[in-house]
Amino acid sequence: MNWELRLLSKLVALDTDSAKKSNYAECAELVRQEAEMSGFDATVCDAVKFAEDGKPRPNVVVDLEGLESVKHTIYNLCANWEDV
Repeated sequence: MNWELRLLSKLVALDTDSAKKSNYAECAELVRQEAEMSGFDATVCDAVKFAEDGKPRPNVVVDLEGLESVKHTIYNLCANWEDV
C-alpha cells in the first residue's frame, strides 16, 4: 500500500487545470516513470500538434508484456488530468 499512497500523493501534488491543461505533460511523465520503475515499457503519446488550442493532452501507453516479472501489478489505469 505504501507504493500506491506514494504515487497518489505525487499525482495530487501536481497542480493540473483542465482549462489551461497545465502540468498534463508532467503528470503523464510521472505515470510513465512509475510504470517503467515497475518493470513495464511505457511511452507518452501527445497529439498536441493536432489540438486546435495547441494545448497538450498526453496519454501514457504501457506495454503489459511480462507481467510475472514486475514489482507491482497495475490492472487498469485510466486517468483524467484535472484538479483534485
